[in-house]
Amino acid sequence: MPQPNVNTDSAREAAEARERLLRAAEEEGLRPLSFDELLGGPDVGDPEKEDVDDFLTLRREWREAERARGRH
Repeated sequence: MPQPNVNTDSAREAAEARERLLRAAEEEGLRPLSFDELLGGPDVGDPEKEDVDDFLTLRREWREAERARGRH
């Protein structure tokens, strides 16, 4: 009995899982963020520049966008 190729099997499993995740996200009306969208949010890379108000504003914008897409 041949030994399974763990690298190939793991890569295939990862690719299948990624496809399932992308399909599920698409069904929920979600999409990947663009680079510009990532840059448009608060600077989460520097804790000194993070602000609770920025986070709350960003979350409020996301919630409003979800409502506009028909999700609540």
